[in-house]
Amino acid sequence: MDGPPALTLGLEPNYEDLMSRKPTKRDESIISKNMLIRIVITGVYMSIVFLCQYVFNFLNVSQGEMPTVLFTMFVLFQLFNAFNCRELHDGSIFKNLFKNKIMLITVGCTFMLQILIIQYAGAFFSTVPLELSMWLKLIGIGSTVVILSELIKFIYRRINKQKSF
Repeated sequence: MDGPPALTLGLEPNYEDLMSRKPTKRDESIISKNMLIRIVITGVYMSIVFLCQYVFNFLNVSQGEMPTVLFTMFVLFQLFNAFNCRELHDGSIFKNLFKNKIMLITVGCTFMLQILIIQYAGAFFSTVPLELSMWLKLIGIGSTVVILSELIKFIYRRINKQKSF
């Protein structure tokens, strides 16, 4: 379900601060050290949350709901993480959140498709309908990948600011 939002990343507009960023060296890797750390931490975090739900059932769902909850949790993690992928450097995603309207529409449509699949197409996808309270919990959990990424970038900015003094 993260395919369509990922495709819209190629349509990102230029940001105002683009020319003020430090130039990239020719031999520099496409994936920076900070980016790799964020990718690993985010992946480990999603895996831990996913496994904790599977093993400890912290959302207290029935066995029949578990596959649907895990599937939806995975999709929502990916949809929210698509926003993290918009800002590859240490800037906040919130600064340019509404610049890529196509991505916002695509994420919204993908989310609506997820709701339709879960709530109305269970026979085809082996899912069960979820209550509104569960959807809200899953949206909250999915959004934590944005909070985590913003926290990591905030820490990087603090460390870099201290190094420059």
